[in-house]
Amino acid sequence: MSAGQFCRQSVARYSTFQHVKPHPLTYSIGAELEGVDLRKTIPHEVGNEIKKALWQYGVVFFRDQEIDEPQHINLASLFGQPVRATNMLKLITFAYIAELSNLQ
Repeated sequence: MSAGQFCRQSVARYSTFQHVKPHPLTYSIGAELEGVDLRKTIPHEVGNEIKKALWQYGVVFFRDQEIDEPQHINLASLFGQPVRATNMLKLITFAYIAELSNLQ
């Protein structure tokens, strides 16, 4: 049995997701979440499942989601009050989002 097959069986057996569908990416960490449109307001119960998936898989990915700064801030707000990006080299248009890079 491959790691992916084992992960899918584990998710089916142990998880109770009703609004999002996690697809484990490796045996130990990471899942792609399906069934969430980050461009729309995220209902409370969907937000709770996103947080649950993050805690369960350690890393979550949302494929093919192009979101703007306010939508990004809404997603971040699921995890608590966003903090103003201070002492950052380059602020993007919103005070809560900063670009971090090792490129000059």
